[in-house]
Amino acid sequence: MAAVNTQTSPFNKPTDAESATLNFSAEQQRLSFDDLEFRGQAGACLLTCFSTTVSCTRCKYVFSWVFRLPPQTQQPVAGSSQISQFQSLPPITSACMRCRQSVGLIFEAQLAHSFSSVVGNFCVANCTVVDVQMESTEATVHCTKCSSSVKMQRLKPDQLNAKRCLKCHSPCGLTFSNITLSPPTHSFSELTKRFASLSTKSSVQSSKPPKNTNRMDAHAGASSLSQAHLIQKGTPLPDNGTCKHYRKSYRWFRFQCCNRIYPCDVCHNNEMADDHELVFANRMICGFCSKEQPYTATHPCIVCHKTLSGSHTSHWEGGKGCRDQTKMSRKDAKKYANLSKTK
Repeated sequence: MAAVNTQTSPFNKPTDAESATLNFSAEQQRLSFDDLEFRGQAGACLLTCFSTTVSCTRCKYVFSWVFRLPPQTQQPVAGSSQISQFQSLPPITSACMRCRQSVGLIFEAQLAHSFSSVVGNFCVANCTVVDVQMESTEATVHCTKCSSSVKMQRLKPDQLNAKRCLKCHSPCGLTFSNITLSPPTHSFSELTKRFASLSTKSSVQSSKPPKNTNRMDAHAGASSLSQAHLIQKGTPLPDNGTCKHYRKSYRWFRFQCCNRIYPCDVCHNNEMADDHELVFANRMICGFCSKEQPYTATHPCIVCHKTLSGSHTSHWEGGKGCRDQTKMSRKDAKKYANLSKTK
């Protein structure tokens, strides 16, 4: 039987510094796998470290935040004594770099298994988690044959993420189609109480926000709508996924170079040109139903079956195809129609 940790948890009570930084009611967001399936001897999965994209609710400033679980929670043992320990490490508060509004973030992990695909819950205040960077994920998978843990990194959707157990050498793996974030909802759990009595005065008066090891501002301050928008399955993207550069492209792209979402390559280069070189996207998000799926140039969406890009045909097709006579096929009668007409 695992020994119960009797040491006082740092999450039971906010510190004096944190108690003078925030004043808001907290909200919760649920994180879950879509179409989760376990393969081999894998029985449960626990996320231990991952990066997220967070948006300030006041000014829509975007920054990255890394959630890490303490070392003792990396053993996925289901039990009431372990539940309170499945919480992200501090610091849990910061300040927006643009408007100086105080923000708070906590992640309470859960064991995902065959009967529950929920990974955990975010407790957020004055901010919203809008995306999870799966390329930076670290997870622990429970082997049901020898009850040991198998560590995995860089979980990828629509692929088999597998590894052999180092103790019994049994294959352990899992597959999922996507990871879903729920919209923020008001919460009255014990986690939200630590945000209740905090004040924004010291954060507003401070000229420089406190240093935070969980926060990464290397890609922060993105101005595009795609970075601050929380994607919800079954709802259309803003402007159906189009942008000012490509008015007939009804989709957003997840680029491999930074694992971030942008409407097109031009939008990506406008914000990331000085940071890294463009690597083309391998996944896309439908502009009509927000379904994330593998990239395809011509095929329609796998859910709503709508065409996501402009037509590339060289024929008239009743006016719905090519209408430029210079690019039209010579076999199409419309290419030469009305050329002899006088003005």
